[in-house]
Amino acid sequence: MHPNPVTNGRSRSVAEPGSGTSAPELVVTKLAPPVTAPGVIERPRLIAARSSATTHRLTLVDAPLGYGKTTLVADWYRRLAREGTIAAWLTLEDPENDPALFWRYVIGALRSAGSPVRSAAEMMLGVPGADPGRAVGSLINDLAYHRSPTVLVLDDYHVIREHRCHELVAMFLRRSPPNVHVVIATRSDPPLPLGSLRASSQLAELRARDLQLTEREAAEFVRVGGGLELGDDELALLMARTEGWAAALRLAVVWLRGEADPGAAIREFAGDNRHLADYLTEHVLAGLDPALESFLLKTSILGRMCGPLCEAVTGEPSAADFLARVERANLLVVPLDGRRQWYRYHHLFAGLLQSELARREPGLARILHTRACAWHREHGTVRAAVDHATLAGDYATAAEIIAGSWIWMVRSGHSATVRQWLERLPADALSAAPELGFIGAFVIGRGGAPEREVERWLGIGESALAKGSAPTGGTPDGGLSIGINGDLVRALFVYRDVAAAAAAAQRAADLSRGASWRVPAFAVLAFLRYLSGDPTSARAAVSEALADRDAPLRPHSTIHALAMKALLELDSEDLEKSERTARDALEATSASGLGDSVGAGLAHTALGRALVATGRGAEGMPELQTGVECLRDRAPVAAHMYALLSVAEAKLGGGDFVAAQRAADEAQAVLDTFDDAGILTTMLADVRRRSQLARRRRRAGPTTDLSQSELAVLRLLVGQKTRAAVAAELLVSPNTVKTHITSIYRKLGVGSRAQAVLKAREQRL
Repeated sequence: MHPNPVTNGRSRSVAEPGSGTSAPELVVTKLAPPVTAPGVIERPRLIAARSSATTHRLTLVDAPLGYGKTTLVADWYRRLAREGTIAAWLTLEDPENDPALFWRYVIGALRSAGSPVRSAAEMMLGVPGADPGRAVGSLINDLAYHRSPTVLVLDDYHVIREHRCHELVAMFLRRSPPNVHVVIATRSDPPLPLGSLRASSQLAELRARDLQLTEREAAEFVRVGGGLELGDDELALLMARTEGWAAALRLAVVWLRGEADPGAAIREFAGDNRHLADYLTEHVLAGLDPALESFLLKTSILGRMCGPLCEAVTGEPSAADFLARVERANLLVVPLDGRRQWYRYHHLFAGLLQSELARREPGLARILHTRACAWHREHGTVRAAVDHATLAGDYATAAEIIAGSWIWMVRSGHSATVRQWLERLPADALSAAPELGFIGAFVIGRGGAPEREVERWLGIGESALAKGSAPTGGTPDGGLSIGINGDLVRALFVYRDVAAAAAAAQRAADLSRGASWRVPAFAVLAFLRYLSGDPTSARAAVSEALADRDAPLRPHSTIHALAMKALLELDSEDLEKSERTARDALEATSASGLGDSVGAGLAHTALGRALVATGRGAEGMPELQTGVECLRDRAPVAAHMYALLSVAEAKLGGGDFVAAQRAADEAQAVLDTFDDAGILTTMLADVRRRSQLARRRRRAGPTTDLSQSELAVLRLLVGQKTRAAVAAELLVSPNTVKTHITSIYRKLGVGSRAQAVLKAREQRL
């Protein structure tokens, strides 16, 4: 576990489930429905509809706030679980707009329900910058393999706004096996392919009109849940006022219990639901003692609350007693765990309380949010701390928390959350904290953002520095934004100019002496010097990265450096060592769960090239293809182009001209946008040239003009013998062997040892 960057060494006495920043845990109370409130009535007409949960791909329960969606779906969930169906529950909240966190929770919900899903998908979600779609695909495979009837309930889906989250849910619905069914409870239609599902009879729907309480249900609710006896006319009037809205009816019951003449009170109602809710709030609050009323108003700003948090926010030492009073009075509070430690208010009631707080004491909410931020910060619940700081308008504190915790969030795969934090900060807050601009550039760059967006964030950071703004608090290495500055970001994301990126990497490396970001600086410098055609400098940079004492603590960069070492050994024709180093790099990716990282992609490419070079094309080609897929749509773009051209070279050497041409065309479409692509331009031109030459030679028939000496050398190129070893066996000088090899390559129309061996086998030489 990484040290918590926001606890300042203090221990946690009480913390929300899921606290911590180094590897964010799941809040377990979100993986089960809320405890059923007393007085909930049976609704047989809706319970019968639960059969749709196992006969349709998606069941959509869509109605405005307060119509009883959660209560209904929770009842379905419990009944399905009792019948032996794997029933998984997830209550969604704003933080799950991070795709990685969203699917970590889905996996956690399935595991909590007893689904035997493997850990592979979860490991993929922990890889910074990785596409969560790969993890979703792995999860789908697990569910298909075990074939157990499974229902996944996603409650409060309306809080999800992140487009990528919706895309992946749509993918899950489209590709899940027949044994998997999804139930979504939401306040509005989600941007999912509902039309297609409806047309294929794979969608069951319950809308507000279906969830409205009938007169019989309302009467039972009032009598059983509220302990009130109303006449038929009074019930009918109450129904007319609430229009079957369960939440409004529940508020009315709370109020009417304190009225001497409930019938007369009902007749005083007027207006639509919004006015009715305001009226009910006034009367509910008016019936409470001032201390309890004050407690409700002040704690309404909390999404989740426990006794110690409420005490810190309200200043009331007996906050836990107030919470117990609120629950006993059934004042629309929902317990979140069986120990009655964590609670939340009914969303409607919380909103009404917040409106009343703003009306009575303008400005107090900011103070309360500041106190809540301080408590969450002390207890390590970073997401809540940032949320409350932002709501308090204390953007300097929000910036300080982000600067101290973003690296742990990114390393655990939650870059989207960091991006959302930054996007919520106003321009003046970003101008006051230059490191936030560099953090923003790094985070969105890792997510595949276009160059203009990365440059925009870099401009924010550099402009702030030019104005003399200082970093918000100390950073571990004394540098900006925990080591990510403009030079290193520009080196990481090579969009158009390899030489410029290499120069930026060199500046970052020169500044890195003694800094914690020294290893990543030299690892990226090695790759850029390699692409620049300077293998000597690349080797020196690799040595610096791997020799650094922090290398074991920087697995991403260490894997990247090992992959580069393997490529450099390959170019020096030390094929055996290159293969061994590439396999070491891939073992490191498995050990650290970074199999989908940029370094892993380069390691697969290095291993594939080494295998092809030793005549094992059948083993090498899958490695090369894996490298391409690891690096597709990732930064830096140049790494993907290198992997593509490596595939093109191997395909060409194997005689598959169509596949080689396809890979070359894909690479050229990107490289045409570069001002300077380094050796990539040469690689592409060489593939084009050799492809044309090979086609001409193939049309001309088998090549037979190799001399006997050249044929002798050619036979010894099979395997892993060095030039010196070949020379020793033939009793000639190494220079003579080099001359023969050059002639062999020219006559066969190839450019490498592996391609020469493959061509010789094709032509039966």
